[in-house]
Amino acid sequence: EQFAAATPLLIGAGLLVVTHGALGRDNLGFDTRNILTGGIQLPASAYGEPDRAIAFWVGLVRRVEALPGVTGVAYADGRPPDDVGNYNNFDLEEFPAASGQPQPVTAWVGVTPDYFKLLGLTLLQGKIYDEDEGRKERLESIVVDRAWATRFFPGQSAVGKRLKQGGCSQCPWTTVIGVVSDVKYAGLQTPDRGSVYYPLGGDRFRYLVLRTRTDPAGVLPGVRQAVRDLDAGLPLSDVATIDDLVGQSLQQPRSLSLLI
Repeated sequence: EQFAAATPLLIGAGLLVVTHGALGRDNLGFDTRNILTGGIQLPASAYGEPDRAIAFWVGLVRRVEALPGVTGVAYADGRPPDDVGNYNNFDLEEFPAASGQPQPVTAWVGVTPDYFKLLGLTLLQGKIYDEDEGRKERLESIVVDRAWATRFFPGQSAVGKRLKQGGCSQCPWTTVIGVVSDVKYAGLQTPDRGSVYYPLGGDRFRYLVLRTRTDPAGVLPGVRQAVRDLDAGLPLSDVATIDDLVGQSLQQPRSLSLLI
């Protein structure tokens, strides 16, 4: 009887260990080594005007790019594998949601154009938007990943397809101009339902994302100083490497497998 009771637990533990190992080997879609991230929130009192916020972001990139050991700098408002808070609904021009039915929802990640190159994503179709897109009043162009394109336009190109975001029926159409390789944003254990990349503009929160030649810890003091040089009162918060974030995402399944 004791053996019979223990057998399901042993099988469950074995399955969890195998699953955890598979998650740890799961390909996030890019080389995660030597990528450092940190959040910056600009106060509305000092950066209420979009142009002031943009001037700060541009100045910080220039300072961080000049640091020894830094090979690339970009911005994003979310981080893989599951640190994305912006999930947006939208209506496709070709396949509008039926009356009374919910619109599709996917992760929307605001990034600067250099983000794609920094992560090493592959441009599969079309092109990437430029910095000017982030300064426009209306969202005109977006880039989607392969999972999004396959989900909504299987067997055909997603480039040129149009949508209206956030249920805004009066908004102008937003056009897909490019398709890139996949990155997980909704968690390692969640099926990839696709992601939309849109250009960051005069927003007041961003993650600074940078890649280094060696251990990112060596450039962190210089990054913090670069922030202070522009605004002595601003902290660099939630500092973590992408590998740190992956480890945090795996912490719960690891704990569960050890418990069983």
